[in-house]
Amino acid sequence: MHQAYFPWTGGNLKHGVSEETFILSVRVTPNSSTNTVSVGPGDKIFIRLTSPPVDGEANKALIKFVAKKLKIRQSDVSIARGERSRDKTLLIRGVSRDLAEQYLLG
Repeated sequence: MHQAYFPWTGGNLKHGVSEETFILSVRVTPNSSTNTVSVGPGDKIFIRLTSPPVDGEANKALIKFVAKKLKIRQSDVSIARGERSRDKTLLIRGVSRDLAEQYLLG
């Protein structure tokens, strides 16, 4: 696997076998007033969700929200690391990095 710089995550992004598979690091804030995506200090991606962090509800809402924003199926988004943490690593399939940036932040 080769490494590539992904400017809006502020660091390296690992590519999978396909151009349409990549890993995305996010910080999730549950119990917010709305579902939103923003870029914070150091180009870190912040996702605010209305769901509470109880019984995996926020994780389910995160997957649903990201899939909807990226216009892909929910099954194409999975949490690779951080299921019980605010800092999560997502495995994204079915969309290119360029389109993902447009869809998430546009």
